[in-house]
Amino acid sequence: MHPNPFSVGTTRPANYMFGRGGQLRAIERWAYEIQNERHPDPICFCGATGTGKTSLLKYAQDTLREKGWLCGYSEASPDASSAIDDFLDDVRRELPRGRIPEKFISRISELSVSAVGLSAGIKIGDVGQRTAYARVREIFSILGEIAKKTGTGVALLIDEAQVLPQHDLRLLFRAIESLHGYPVSLIVAGLPGVAGNISGVDDKRELSGPSVLFPPHLSPLSLSESSEALYVPVEDQGGIIEGLAAIAMTGFAEGHPLTLRKVGGSAWEFADQDADDSSPVTIKEKHANRAIREVGRQLKLAYHEPMWQRSTDAQRKVMIALATSSALDIMGQRSDISNVTRNAHDVLYELFCRGVVYEDGDDRGIDFTIPGFYAYVQSKARSM
Repeated sequence: MHPNPFSVGTTRPANYMFGRGGQLRAIERWAYEIQNERHPDPICFCGATGTGKTSLLKYAQDTLREKGWLCGYSEASPDASSAIDDFLDDVRRELPRGRIPEKFISRISELSVSAVGLSAGIKIGDVGQRTAYARVREIFSILGEIAKKTGTGVALLIDEAQVLPQHDLRLLFRAIESLHGYPVSLIVAGLPGVAGNISGVDDKRELSGPSVLFPPHLSPLSLSESSEALYVPVEDQGGIIEGLAAIAMTGFAEGHPLTLRKVGGSAWEFADQDADDSSPVTIKEKHANRAIREVGRQLKLAYHEPMWQRSTDAQRKVMIALATSSALDIMGQRSDISNVTRNAHDVLYELFCRGVVYEDGDDRGIDFTIPGFYAYVQSKARSM
């Protein structure tokens, strides 16, 4: 048995994060500016499910920790306090105790967000005591003092940020934004709709959100990037991919990074079963086809059916209109779907915010994000 170079769920090294050079450079520049006493805006990575958001955050976490930063990762929940708790747990475990005065360590040990309440901006304790905003600001100013002593920085990394209430999300950004004298900042990642939650108009009381860096949208990989995403890990592990196998898998994955890893990993396992200890693992067309069938079933169960079931009637009508049209040109589609349902253009935007569809910036096309969903929607249309 040979180690699988596509293991899903593991942190990806930078040289395996194909097509994400712009995002990686944004992280490096952001960290450089913070450590050089500048105050860059927090970063928000936007993209659909499986496009590499979590990999970017895990890469940022590992990179920053190597530099000695105090940083923590959290997958967001509807209660913002849990994200802060996860962050503090990570920080406590990573404290460089030999370089930090005990008074700072004791102050961190006393911090507890859940005990005092953060969610929805509720006042902490009795009337007259500090707000959630003040409490969060205090936490990061304490950590910022530590970072200044050690010449490093502080980073809160929040994944799936779209599930946080807009008020709580903006509270975190405002608190971080106010700490201009400290090397403290924030990186979040979420579905495309999170960008509007952070910086868009929400009501008459708040017309705009905090200043945020939005690196390039996490779009599907090109054909050459998809090929690299298959060939490079296999060759690094001493294996071989035959040309027809690679063509089949890249065509199936449609540039979707997670699907490429899944189908590559599955094909590797099938090929490994046929290999002996003295020969390299060779992924052949038969292994690729088995992997495609297996991953296709997984996609249907994990993505296609849930996305369809969680959609409104109006969203389903728009998806069917997209899937049954001969062309996916954005201008034409918006004309075509106008009569499909009331406020069809708004419905299309809802699908974009959920990560169901994406807009190609080069040819202005619209397509479904998850591979195979186009055919799935077509089958639903035929059965109706």
